[in-house]
Amino acid sequence: AAKTAWPRARRKLFPRKPSRRASRAKTAAAIETTAEAAAEWAVVQARADAAVARGAPHEAISLYRDAIQLAPALSPAYTNLCHALKLLGEYADALQMCTEGYVRAKDDRERAAALVNYGVAQYSGGGARYFRSAIAAWSKASSQDPANAAAHRYYAKAGVALGKLREAAEAEKLAWTVDPRPETVLALAHLATSANASTGDAVGVDLLRSGFGDPAALDGFAESLQEFAAQATKEGSPADLAAIKQAEFVYLDYSKAEPERAWASLVAANAARRDAAAPHIVKGSAPEISEGAATDFIRAFPGGAKAKQKRADRKKADQDLLDHVAGDASIELKDEANKNRPSPVEGPAQLFIMGAPRSGGTLLHAALSRHDGIATDGDATPVLADLAAERGLAFFDRASEEDLADLGRAYRRRHHARAVSPQKENASFAIDAALENVWWLGAAAQYLEAEAPDFKALIIRRDPKAVAFSCYKAAFANGERAWADKPEDLGARLHAIRKLEDHWLKTMPDRVKLVEYEKLISNPQKVLNDVVAWLGLEACELCLTPNETEVALTSYGAVEARAPPFHTQSLAAWKRYEKQLKRDVFPHLVDKK
Repeated sequence: AAKTAWPRARRKLFPRKPSRRASRAKTAAAIETTAEAAAEWAVVQARADAAVARGAPHEAISLYRDAIQLAPALSPAYTNLCHALKLLGEYADALQMCTEGYVRAKDDRERAAALVNYGVAQYSGGGARYFRSAIAAWSKASSQDPANAAAHRYYAKAGVALGKLREAAEAEKLAWTVDPRPETVLALAHLATSANASTGDAVGVDLLRSGFGDPAALDGFAESLQEFAAQATKEGSPADLAAIKQAEFVYLDYSKAEPERAWASLVAANAARRDAAAPHIVKGSAPEISEGAATDFIRAFPGGAKAKQKRADRKKADQDLLDHVAGDASIELKDEANKNRPSPVEGPAQLFIMGAPRSGGTLLHAALSRHDGIATDGDATPVLADLAAERGLAFFDRASEEDLADLGRAYRRRHHARAVSPQKENASFAIDAALENVWWLGAAAQYLEAEAPDFKALIIRRDPKAVAFSCYKAAFANGERAWADKPEDLGARLHAIRKLEDHWLKTMPDRVKLVEYEKLISNPQKVLNDVVAWLGLEACELCLTPNETEVALTSYGAVEARAPPFHTQSLAAWKRYEKQLKRDVFPHLVDKK
């Protein structure tokens, strides 16, 4: 679908100039939308928008289609339908709806809205390697409607992923001038300071000075933050307050302000972010949940001789049941079932990169992406975790070998569609760098054992104190890691991850290799050559320039990965706040057991 529907949609997106006859037909169709139909259309549109807002995309899709039936000439329903389809993963249909919305748009504003959604659907469906073509849509949208803040924001996101930090910062500044939301303040602050601190590019200071107040000093930025904070507090918006306080911490940290003052802003940001997170997310980040989950995963995937015996027992039980039920027909039934199984997936073996967040995984990913024998699109989409979580841990106790192999094929097909470009079809490995894989590596071993047994995994580790500080000060999006915002939860989650890492290293020593972040930074050539040799590949000098990778990096560490390669600035960054960390965070890193 990706190779056929998308190019067709792309060709339709920029159609030739319509003939006079076609223009007259389009005008007539627009006139046919009566005032009564338009009023009813607006009501249905509002209901559909509300359905999307409350997380009911199926209902929204039905309503948007009703709106299109009422007024086929009105563009917004098509564009909004694209967004709802994207939420369900129906990307080819979403692109088609964006195209329909674009050709029916009556002005530049509607055309820009269609283009923005087109770019989002293209990236979401095709992965980070489609960022460049998505950028073309966002760039055209921003030129057609300079007041479309979403176009500027998405362009900035793509710029960060592709290492175009200056362009990304300028786009965030444009978004700020059009729509000065708190999240834009945070994005601009983070980008500006990161661009300056990580790359030495003065664009960071220039942007903060020109974007906020006094052109000769940074004080204007602080004043803007105070105004935003007061407004967010008055309106009772914890999400806005979290973004503002986080931006304030970024600014104070960058300005080398008094550590206690900067720390107070960070603590306030984390508290507000937890207040804004959904209750089930906060509940799921509790220490007892992390500790219990690690125990459950280790029990479900024991590894070694225990795992082999478990699979042998399951296979025998399946065959005994089939023989008992089907008798002499069991062989024919099995042969018939095999005919309907998905076909094996050719292509590179899986290479998992995993570890705790903020441990250097993005840097290792960027370095290995430079090797000709390794494929990746830079994304860290949790394909494996999504497939496994749909079935739950109990599935692996009762699944047959055929069930597991079929899921392995489904996983490889879905992952390779995103990660393996035509230029890298002959690569030896394809990277899967989703952080969630540290939980599900045991599932991957069962999935892939029969189909692609050559898979490997790299676990990257960093000083726990540096990881704890880096996680605590990171503004993870949408409450996806609420455990990082509270010291007790943070300590428990890092303990659980370390426990799982030790388990995989012990039970799969031939498949799993440990990489230490500090050694990677101090002697990158030795460490990377060792990793590449372990993979059975030749050494590659390009791996020593991860900042020059051409793939789009979409993880939180994308900006740092574009910094001068293997710099040491982050190794002791936590020591500036050592007093505060020893008081509030580090005590929870000690294993209470």
